[in-house]
Amino acid sequence: VLGYRADGIASGLAGWVAGIHADDRAAASAALERAMREGAQHWSGSYRYLCADGRCLHIRSRSHIVRDPQGSVQR
Repeated sequence: VLGYRADGIASGLAGWVAGIHADDRAAASAALERAMREGAQHWSGSYRYLCADGRCLHIRSRSHIVRDPQGSVQR
């Protein structure tokens, strides 16, 4: 859908943040970080994501925050 090869985009949180449109990046990243810091189990947000061909897709993400028994975020 986004046009990237499996090895063409970084994995993890840093890879996700890097692909968010520059105008939406700070707000989307801050909202997820706040949810993780405040102990939330879920997060949802809307932002534009950059495709490999330069287009932007409007994304609505819904995420489950996985924590270990001590409450630290695992993914």
